[in-house]
Amino acid sequence: MNTKKILTQIKRELWENKIRFVYAPIVVTVLLIGIMSIGVIKLGMSFAEGGVQFRDGATIGHGSSADHRVDMQSMLDKIESDGSNVYNMVIAGTTFANTSLLVLVFSFVLLAYAHSCLFDDRKQKDILFWRSLPISETTNVLVKLGFMLLYAPLVIFVLNLVVGIFVLICATVFFSYHGAALSDLFVAIGHSDIALIAPCILMSCFLSLLLLLPVIGFIFLSSTWAKKSPFLFSSVLPVGLIILDKISQEWFSINLHVIDTLMSYWTMFFNSSSRVAKYYMSDSNQLSIFDANLAAGLLVSVAIGAAFVAGAIWLRNNRYEI
Repeated sequence: MNTKKILTQIKRELWENKIRFVYAPIVVTVLLIGIMSIGVIKLGMSFAEGGVQFRDGATIGHGSSADHRVDMQSMLDKIESDGSNVYNMVIAGTTFANTSLLVLVFSFVLLAYAHSCLFDDRKQKDILFWRSLPISETTNVLVKLGFMLLYAPLVIFVLNLVVGIFVLICATVFFSYHGAALSDLFVAIGHSDIALIAPCILMSCFLSLLLLLPVIGFIFLSSTWAKKSPFLFSSVLPVGLIILDKISQEWFSINLHVIDTLMSYWTMFFNSSSRVAKYYMSDSNQLSIFDANLAAGLLVSVAIGAAFVAGAIWLRNNRYEI
């Protein structure tokens, strides 16, 4: 494949989806950074007024909870005794918050993109222009698929790095301003695992998209096949099969295994996609990221997704209804 052709295709996707793929995630992260900045300022004011009050959950009397106040000195003692864990919690918390917001945004963005990327150019006749270029439909479909699988994880990774560095600087300035020794803070940073947070999330996002390849491939096939609404096609067929399976079980005692297959797939997806997060939160010596179940799930997902994508490529090469 010609690298320039692929880069042109990637630029095309960004040109056509600039608001969804470029501006939306940046706006989300900027808003989160703004909210965190306000929170740091309010936290500093609370410590200046005597500390931050929490409820410790201890039951006293008739079910009331005891209050306790965390002052700056107790925070400094915590930094001195367990500073690496403090940095881990602060940076991991904000990074996972940023990831959750970006995953929510990209869920809608990628869902809309997968339905429209192979349908809109047929509907708007743009396919005539792109077919005049020396780019095959196979390359076109595979570039769109690669864009879906790689772009969101990479953007989330970069924005998580931005958020992590911002929080790291803010936390260090905040603690040092209130009396923590810079030497202790640098030692705590050096002994923390903050450098692993963003790469772990990147791996988790990429693995999740690979596990979702059957869904992505089926939507690609729907986007290629549908003449009016790919979303309607991709929704009606699975729902129709589920209803047919339910009727077959209830009326004829025949299990078509549609519901069982879908339930098994979603269970495998959620269990496997959360494995990287469990790996980070636990002792790495006690848990391996990859195991036989995850490997089998990836192989099956890639195989099914590849079959759907191959069907989409075949249709793109053999349908001339325009």
